[in-house]
Amino acid sequence: MRRDDRELDWRRFQRHEYVEPSADLAGYVNRYWIVSWGYERPYRQLIRPSLSVQLVFRDGRAQVHGVTSAHTVQELAGSGRVLGVEFRPGCFRPFLGAPVRSITDRSVPAATIFPGGPGGPAALADLADLADLADLADLADLADLADLAEPAEPGAPAEPGLDVVETMIRAQLPAPDPKLDLVCQLLDRIATQPAIKRLDPLAAQFGTTPRQLQRLFAEYVGVGPNWTIRRCRLEEATERMAAGTKVDWTTLAAELGYADQAHFVRDFTRLIGESPTKYAERY
Repeated sequence: MRRDDRELDWRRFQRHEYVEPSADLAGYVNRYWIVSWGYERPYRQLIRPSLSVQLVFRDGRAQVHGVTSAHTVQELAGSGRVLGVEFRPGCFRPFLGAPVRSITDRSVPAATIFPGGPGGPAALADLADLADLADLADLADLADLADLAEPAEPGAPAEPGLDVVETMIRAQLPAPDPKLDLVCQLLDRIATQPAIKRLDPLAAQFGTTPRQLQRLFAEYVGVGPNWTIRRCRLEEATERMAAGTKVDWTTLAAELGYADQAHFVRDFTRLIGESPTKYAERY
């Protein structure tokens, strides 16, 4: 199938902005993201799997999207804009009040978790110009927030309503969870220590068993620890591609813990949705 040339020139068609959360929410919220786009012809956007639960606003609706365990494709048509809340991996369990695994690869109405927030008719009318897409691509700071706040349609509000969203989250701030610190330590260890390529060494470092980690990850992260390790290692690969330096695929595969380049290519393609060489062309 012929590649859409717009994939390699996506910065012409999309604008991205990130906003840090207020200090009192930073323990749970990683960032807010705002994306706008304009396409004369429908465009199929590849979306990488994500370890974060996302709270997203679109066309008068507010939805919570669970962790995604595989790549997805979202069609973008015409002009649109989206506001999203990216929760820190592992930190949505106290809001959900149930295992995060229960919403993996699923979306649920935000009002079921954040009642009284921007999920009712009046609040959603104020946010009707916002749309939902999460983790659209390797994003860059391409536009000023004020530019992104321009209304998509006449009469639409100019502000994305982050104050409303933060008020909604604060209204549901959970009680301290004694397991949350351990979960965050585990995820940080996986993300910052590339030498961790298997579950057993990670369990040994924390004085626990693989089975206990599997239960903990299902409860708090939404996917298993082995999948999380693999996802983080492949994320390292995409970061190297984004850096624009030439990549030696055989060496990279070995550094990421793969037996050979073929295994790395198969794993990358299955999870990310494109072969490494094809994905690298984006940069």
